[in-house]
Amino acid sequence: MRVAILGSGNGGQSTAARLGHAGHSVRLYDRFSEVVEPLSSLGRVRASGAIEETGPIEMATTDMGRAISGADLILVSVPGFAHRYIASELAAVLDGDETVVLHPGGFGGALDVRRTWSDLGVPSRVRLAETNTLAYACRVVEPGTVHVGGVKKVFSVAALGASKTQEVLELLAQAFPNVEAATSVLETSFDNINPVAHPVVAVLNAGSMDGGAFDFYADGLTPSVVRAMEALDAERMEAGQALGVPVRSHQAWLERSYGIVGSDTMETERKLASNVMRGIGVPDGMRGRYVTEDVPLGLVPMTRMARLVGVSTPVIDAVITLAGAATGRDYRSEGRSLEDMGIDGMTPEEIRGATD
Repeated sequence: MRVAILGSGNGGQSTAARLGHAGHSVRLYDRFSEVVEPLSSLGRVRASGAIEETGPIEMATTDMGRAISGADLILVSVPGFAHRYIASELAAVLDGDETVVLHPGGFGGALDVRRTWSDLGVPSRVRLAETNTLAYACRVVEPGTVHVGGVKKVFSVAALGASKTQEVLELLAQAFPNVEAATSVLETSFDNINPVAHPVVAVLNAGSMDGGAFDFYADGLTPSVVRAMEALDAERMEAGQALGVPVRSHQAWLERSYGIVGSDTMETERKLASNVMRGIGVPDGMRGRYVTEDVPLGLVPMTRMARLVGVSTPVIDAVITLAGAATGRDYRSEGRSLEDMGIDGMTPEEIRGATD
């Protein structure tokens, strides 16, 4: 296939290495020339760690139109706070027959993009989908070199609306044999585990996060922290269930995604830390994406959906408040709203209908 990857960070470069190695024609886009130029000079991306693969890239460019021209598949691998920018830029170059997959979608990413496209007049026949997670646990080591700690054994995709999911799945599976269909983008949103795994650990380890030399998973996941995480996770699952969304616990998610089995959540997390996540630090501390993305674009819209179905979220609310206080930001006002997702004023039944 001809694949355009929009975003040349951790996920984008890891995907480029894998897909290029598999024989697909890969084009990388990034809005920042300082990211693109070294990749363009190298003409390849190398992955090491759980996989040892080098993939050629056809081009690396800041020109989105060039990147997506003739692409069979457009993968958007950017942080959630860049979704609206990418959606706006895409609106100017889409012709209406493309497949765009947010990889991953975060919480409500596809809904946010659809609302943006609706305002900008993008043809509704463009196929829009999102995955529940990135296919890899990965970090860029240097331009053109990524460390892959682990590859998901399985992850999910859903189109918006759900009737197009099978068509998107068949295309995406050519690049990712480990992908399967989710019921809807509500499921992929609630099955995005990052808002469960990251913010509560960060808030309860804020002092160490500020210190810099801190192994997030190995040092940050103590029994007390894991109990708080489980309480937050229970609120997520209750909200999802009230909306009629299939949900699995954080522990079950780790077992499904990585094949890591423990007797309880703490043991599972220890195995995750010593294998997949070994050496994963927090270079930006409390101002990094574990807080500044996963709180406003994960926990905040999650609580807003929860309130629609009468589910209280005291633990999630506390983490949002403490994260904002620690970083000097108002994540509730910054966060993804029901209006952003195009579902403001809808009943739960209407929301389900809007995603089918």
